[in-house]
Amino acid sequence: MSTNNIYISSIGMISPLGLNAQMTSTSVAAKISAYKASEYLNQNDKPITMATVPDQIFHGVDVKIEEGSYYREQYDRIIKMALIALQDLFTRLTFDQSVFSQAIPLIMAMPEAQIHSKQIPTKILTANLLNCGAPFDDKQIRYIHTGRASGIQSLELAHRYLYELNHDFVIIGGSDSYKNYPLLTQLAEKERLLAPGSPDGFAPAEAASFILLTRHPEYAQSKNNHIIALHPIGQSEEPGHINSEEPYQGNGLDQAFKQALQRGFNSSIDTIYCSMNGEGFWAKEQGVAMMRNSESFSENTLIEHPADCYGELGAATGTMLIGLSAMSLLKQSKLGTHLIYSSSDGPARAAVVAEKIKIPMNESLPITPNAHSDRQNSSHGGF
Repeated sequence: MSTNNIYISSIGMISPLGLNAQMTSTSVAAKISAYKASEYLNQNDKPITMATVPDQIFHGVDVKIEEGSYYREQYDRIIKMALIALQDLFTRLTFDQSVFSQAIPLIMAMPEAQIHSKQIPTKILTANLLNCGAPFDDKQIRYIHTGRASGIQSLELAHRYLYELNHDFVIIGGSDSYKNYPLLTQLAEKERLLAPGSPDGFAPAEAASFILLTRHPEYAQSKNNHIIALHPIGQSEEPGHINSEEPYQGNGLDQAFKQALQRGFNSSIDTIYCSMNGEGFWAKEQGVAMMRNSESFSENTLIEHPADCYGELGAATGTMLIGLSAMSLLKQSKLGTHLIYSSSDGPARAAVVAEKIKIPMNESLPITPNAHSDRQNSSHGGF
């Protein structure tokens, strides 16, 4: 794979903490929690702690559903969150949309397969994404079904679209909801859900997050002449994952770290954005990976685990972490380098380094002279 970096152009989100990227990022920075007791009960008849988007938010979103398709509340929420987050992304552009001269490839992070729980069919999701008004083509919508790690894994395919197929832009994203009773029942039976008397568990949640990526630094979201670069990812597999009977040895995340950390960024890692959700398994995994790669981290590396605020986001985790990291980097006055990683319940592990850099000069040509001129005259706020 080429070592060419990918740059972030725009971010869109919806989460239990906010209806857009700015609200979500601000709430995470303030350590606000969206945790609440839900109507769902665990195996001990205790209310499961969850974090959900308020129901009234979905009432004003008009969604066309394919006639005859099996349709449930979870699908409704996943689709509507995706549309809201995509609208947020395009609203936040700092250049005119006329630069989108071709369909934008879309890579969607999706949940892992569950034995007793059906996930949203890609046919239904595709139909609604194509009707949202964004410049998508059904032949260029891809799905990665590896759960929590899939958002970061999607960067590898995005890199190919940008640098091998010469697309100017790619969107990666995920929309997921745990409002799925069979899935909650499975997790409750394994004692994995947070509830009174069950502290070693996670709070099921829901969210959507999308990121517009480009190979052109002049079209990246900027602040004070700085932009966010994403280095090539590291990914591996953990045989001893949380659903496996094989012994856990910590090699999967360790190898993902090693691959991501050898890419030639300019400074030690000062912050980690991670997918830890409150279960002890993930804290052990992170400790092993950090210890084995300690030379890459600064002395006082900050550990950010935003699931403490918005809950477990499933397939939306990876892109949410990338977006929060990028927004934090652009907001701070100094340069910075973050490691972002996500671990799935299954074997998939993925990590990427995000770095705040000065806008490279003369690295690539503008897409069109008029679009370049419009962009140079646009205002460049932070995310």
